[in-house]
Amino acid sequence: MVRTSWSFLALFGLGVIAGPAWACGGGPKDLGHGHAIRPLLVTNTATGERWLRWYVDGSLHAGESGFFRLPPFEPGDRWDSAGQGGDAIAGWSAQPFTDGRLTITVQGRTEGDTKIPVRYVPKRGEPQDVPVSVTVKPPEPPPTLTVEGPTFTGSVAEYRTFQIRLKIPLPEGYRWEVAEAQHLPYGGEGKWLPSRPPEPRDGDGLFWASAQGQRTRIVFIQKRDGWQLFPDTVTLELDVMPTPKC
Repeated sequence: MVRTSWSFLALFGLGVIAGPAWACGGGPKDLGHGHAIRPLLVTNTATGERWLRWYVDGSLHAGESGFFRLPPFEPGDRWDSAGQGGDAIAGWSAQPFTDGRLTITVQGRTEGDTKIPVRYVPKRGEPQDVPVSVTVKPPEPPPTLTVEGPTFTGSVAEYRTFQIRLKIPLPEGYRWEVAEAQHLPYGGEGKWLPSRPPEPRDGDGLFWASAQGQRTRIVFIQKRDGWQLFPDTVTLELDVMPTPKC
């Protein structure tokens, strides 16, 4: 009588693929958390048979994009997929490589859970379906700059949406308007250029904006109907932090 025994070997984190998600600022999020994805290896020690068990999952916010990088376990193995697809929860596309790797790019749409169908085709053994699980969380609110005086200095991330909350009381009959929006580009020889002005989100001093270049200057004005000689203003001077490409 032959005794059949099995060994289980979990291979985790054998090499870093990319840096942590925060290092890429506005770029896609690494849904593999910056580490190589590896399977659970199950081996029959009597016959030498083996099975690979892949568990691939990740999460992102609605409106965010992310990616999985799926490496082959051994040379000659490969990943396969339909190319692209999606549902109400997330959309996705897959890019195969000649060495068997597969990169899946995911775009979060609405809150919920979904699965991306891919297949792992080993050089030895049978192909197996590997559902890639994706959880989409509610949209992440943008950071808020709370302004309570005539001047404000701070820093924001390049090309990332942020909120400006003007908490300075307005006299009756006045409203906030954008008087100036400029940025200082890299290599621009000190010349300020026009920027897209912040957009009002309600009638209570809330604006949404984004920034570019080295610095951004935004000037708000207390506006009322009719002519004004010297209207009160609020000026924001913001350093812009670049977002590295990943």
